[in-house]
Amino acid sequence: MLITNDQAVDIIADGGRNGSWRIRVASDRLIFERADERGHYEFVRGESLDQIQWDGLATVEPHLIVRVPKRTTLKVGPADGMTLSEWLGPPVGGHLVAALRRRLAWGVPSGIVWLLVSLLTAANTPGVGATRFDAVAAILGVALIVESVIARKFARRELFLVDAGWYVLLAVKVAFGVWNGTYPNL
Repeated sequence: MLITNDQAVDIIADGGRNGSWRIRVASDRLIFERADERGHYEFVRGESLDQIQWDGLATVEPHLIVRVPKRTTLKVGPADGMTLSEWLGPPVGGHLVAALRRRLAWGVPSGIVWLLVSLLTAANTPGVGATRFDAVAAILGVALIVESVIARKFARRELFLVDAGWYVLLAVKVAFGVWNGTYPNL
């Protein structure tokens, strides 16, 4: 439903332990009101992008994560999720930067851990001897570090595809390890 200048749509959302919320969707802003409070939180379109996370609206159980003042997950119905998704639109530059920072916040430290693990597996282990260098783990570590550094400099939608490719490579590594008996307990 396209919202014009004269109208506003009210959506009732379930905040779980945080109670029921009313989301007023106007043409230029979202207004969040908790049922048991008198105050409200207002977000103008295109502003406060780090406080609203709307990538959960396209899931089976649509939800919106809002930081008002603490993180609150608001569950909405499928039709209301479509209304909010249509109003919010595709991620704009500012929201894209915030989403990439959230997603890759631990990218550099995790990449360093992957790299160290790949190097440490090649060291001599007492009683076991030298093991093979894990090249795939090293590639995963370097890729995660490079991806995180690039994401901080250049916010692009394609980085989500690169991130998905990283997870595919990880899944292939684990599946290959299970197939070859590297992970005997799985």
